[in-house]
Amino acid sequence: MATVGKVPVAMASRPSGRIQSLERMDAILDVIAHANEAGVRLTDIAAKCGLHKNTVFSLLKTLTALGYCDHARDTQTYRIGRRTFELARNAERNLDIVTLVRPLMLRLVWQFRESLSLAVPGNDSCLVVSTVEGTYGVRGSRFQGQYAPYHASALGKVILAFQSDEDRATIMQRLNLQRFTSRTILTAAELDEECRRIQDRGYAISTAEEEIGASAVAAPIFSRGGLVIGSLAIWGPSARLTRQRLAEHGEKLAKECQTIHEI
Repeated sequence: MATVGKVPVAMASRPSGRIQSLERMDAILDVIAHANEAGVRLTDIAAKCGLHKNTVFSLLKTLTALGYCDHARDTQTYRIGRRTFELARNAERNLDIVTLVRPLMLRLVWQFRESLSLAVPGNDSCLVVSTVEGTYGVRGSRFQGQYAPYHASALGKVILAFQSDEDRATIMQRLNLQRFTSRTILTAAELDEECRRIQDRGYAISTAEEEIGASAVAAPIFSRGGLVIGSLAIWGPSARLTRQRLAEHGEKLAKECQTIHEI
């Protein structure tokens, strides 16, 4: 690989980041990923990255400890580790669920006329990975890349409710029960009670709990093994999405989501 000064072309052509060590780790992993089955040695990684061997060795120790690469002591070579494959699989799963659910979202947006958003579980909130806006002039929606809190959003509450008891307890221990409106759930006891109600009816409702004037209803999406892998929500102004309408939409949405199966 040609270099520009001491920086390889592969690194020089990328947008400059704020943290140099992360850029270097990215370059190192890129070299390892493109190596053959035998792996690649430290000296070769350093040469291709245009970095000093001591610098590469230090970064490789961290990458190995975190599981991003494996070190074969007998041959002194490095290969891509399990952690890298785990993250890739998670990203692939998110793409799979978008592909799987998108046709249903497009169909339901014409049925309900309200915006729909799809989210997947995260550590302390869920991540919106797809949104289809409704056809009303005044509408509500969450856009791709936004996070929805587990304790205040319909998307988050329904994912939390259908976790195993052990996983839900673990998640709740690290939640920051931030107040968004006067209706936001602020205690673990209230949230646990809300999860039980969601389990009983099969869908979650949020009425101005995260945003004043906005309401939503969400249903869970399960894998074939019964694990909750996402949630699908209908969003809109509270004046239009009354409690009765949310319940009606929730029952229909839960039935539709039951027809979805993980790829």
